[in-house]
Amino acid sequence: MADVAAHYDDLELNIVEGKMQYLFDEDGRRYLDAFGGIATVCCGHCHPDVVEAIVNQAKRIQHSTVLYLNHAIADFAEALASKMPGDLKVVFFTNSGTEANELALMIARLYTGCNDIISLRNGYHGNAAGTMGATAQSNWKFNVVQTEVRAFFDVHDQEGSHPGGIHLEMTGQNVTECIGGSRTVTFDDLSDRYHTHCDPRLNASQSLELAFIIAERLRKRRMRSGLYNSLPLPPLAF
Repeated sequence: MADVAAHYDDLELNIVEGKMQYLFDEDGRRYLDAFGGIATVCCGHCHPDVVEAIVNQAKRIQHSTVLYLNHAIADFAEALASKMPGDLKVVFFTNSGTEANELALMIARLYTGCNDIISLRNGYHGNAAGTMGATAQSNWKFNVVQTEVRAFFDVHDQEGSHPGGIHLEMTGQNVTECIGGSRTVTFDDLSDRYHTHCDPRLNASQSLELAFIIAERLRKRRMRSGLYNSLPLPPLAF
């Protein structure tokens, strides 16, 4: 195993088979599978006991609505509940971590009667409506700021007007408000209490995206106005 990839998304593998701790691509090359994802870890591939259990269940019934009972689901729920501490004996199956977290948010709100949710900075909780609201990462949220900037240029294009500029920076008090709380925030606090540390609307990746959006819209304006056509072409010879 001489080849090790630092970033698994750079491999672009086409996996066709798995056996024990190994994966095999379409060319027959073998890889040691040490992948661990969000709440997942590889425990091996094609274990005979697991394969036998899947085949036996597929021979009985493959799918049915949750409106009906099925002994396999009940047996699994009882086995799972027996491993839980205290009075955690109720099992509700979902299809993904996103659904599980959405359900947890709804149960917490129904039980407490409080709708406020506190989540950790840079935490990921899912990509559905509720969990996206609790996720503090811009790449897992709707592009709110980018959409506003595009709409800003669209209005000027429709009206034939020219924007004088876009100012996205807010005052010190505004950008620190979310972590300032009741404590007064001074300029000396901006290094460790600045809003960009926790607000995905203002982080570095979206700043670059905004810059590219503005540059692209300005380029298209120049092309429509013929400014690019008036520029002299460079000579063909050196």
